[in-house]
Amino acid sequence: MTFNIVSQYAKGKVADIPLVYTTITDPVDAGLLKESNKSNGNITGSSDMQNLDALVAFVKNMLPHTKTIGLLYATSDSNDTALVEKLRTAAASAGIAVLAAPVDQMRDIPIRIYDLKGKVDCIYIGASKLQSATPTIAMEAQKMNIPLINMEDQLVRDGLALACYGVNYEAIGKNTGKIVAKLLKGENIASVTPTYPQLEEYQGFINKKQAEKYGANIVKDAIIVE
Repeated sequence: MTFNIVSQYAKGKVADIPLVYTTITDPVDAGLLKESNKSNGNITGSSDMQNLDALVAFVKNMLPHTKTIGLLYATSDSNDTALVEKLRTAAASAGIAVLAAPVDQMRDIPIRIYDLKGKVDCIYIGASKLQSATPTIAMEAQKMNIPLINMEDQLVRDGLALACYGVNYEAIGKNTGKIVAKLLKGENIASVTPTYPQLEEYQGFINKKQAEKYGANIVKDAIIVE
């Protein structure tokens, strides 16, 4: 959310030099681009948009009986609101439903997770300000016996989440650096295409103990955390 606000402010104030955003999930939804694969005026950049088809396939391979994915999302975060419909579309193609639980305030998290009890097969947390509350989310999910899937690996390493699947943020940084390098060498920003993560820039992690607890499969190529 903070990156969105900063980028939008810069867009409104800076018109005479190139602007490069980074880790903006949906730059079109954020109002930075008009078209996803074309720079807009003096703006281009590097997105951290998840390949949700790949995420759903990862979940399906790990938890093959999944019928419904729970999704906590921050109502004030444009990244999250964009994620809801995108995940629903990706999940529908795999015959999976998505039950989205809106979070207006961080204190609402325990109630929202309780609302998902008995209705979902796992909970997914995407790239949003809710990442700061993932330890709380993990503990509440465990109380409800719901496996948690995050987009970052630390929760998996800490034994609080079953798995994570997401883009490597070092790759996002490198993509951003490549764009900046092109501009510094004098390339016209109109020809510098915005970048999005490629499949080879994704990685899955699975916590072995959590996998045993929930009867999850070990997905090929995933890194196993003992």
